[in-house]
Amino acid sequence: MRIYIQPPHLNGSTEGSLRTVHEILHRLAITSARPGGIINDRGVILIEACDVTKALAVLKQAGLRAVLD
Repeated sequence: MRIYIQPPHLNGSTEGSLRTVHEILHRLAITSARPGGIINDRGVILIEACDVTKALAVLKQAGLRAVLD
């Protein structure tokens, strides 16, 4: 599944946000997370369906804007 990540502010780096999200998810044992590139100025994290709910909750708590595709 794909989770789209938006930079935390208008001048934020999409690549930086993608790296940060990937690191956060791996630190919290969501090892299925993989960087999926950038589409329309949004970073994409690829993740297994069984980890989606936990990943979205973690990202929301971290204050990052994430949307499931």
